[in-house]
Amino acid sequence: MALTVISFLCFAALLPFLGLGGPDDCSALLPFLRLGGPDDCSAGNQGPFSMEVTVTNKFAKTNITYSTTAEVGMPMFGVLNHLHKTNNSFNYTYIIYDTYGIFVNGVNGVNGSTENNTYWQLLSQKGSTIKPLSVGISCHIPKKDEIFIMNFTTSSCHI
Repeated sequence: MALTVISFLCFAALLPFLGLGGPDDCSALLPFLRLGGPDDCSAGNQGPFSMEVTVTNKFAKTNITYSTTAEVGMPMFGVLNHLHKTNNSFNYTYIIYDTYGIFVNGVNGVNGSTENNTYWQLLSQKGSTIKPLSVGISCHIPKKDEIFIMNFTTSSCHI
């Protein structure tokens, strides 16, 4: 019983940091993360899949799409690290908050600003439906046929 509790605590302590080192970082934990859903490896979706990351900036009127690969179960943070390592034209910066996790603060040299109320909005597109992420990039697990959108925009909220 004590060994089970200790094992669980060690596993739980690693959860906030999955994907920090890229695709190989969380591969040892993937069997524990797969819960047997329709998009799971047990359903025949083993191995990497292709996906797109789109970077939009309404102020500069730019829209750039990058193709990359993701492993089944890999957090978006790991996918973005992989994209950065394999494509020199994509770059992003982030801050790790102890309480809230990973916060994207810049993409391709453009940073959000509290002074200008600008930030990088993270969206998921499946078919024609685009939705904001309900979790951050350390927890979001992309699915096959999903387009991940990093949208530089402004907020009406004043911080």
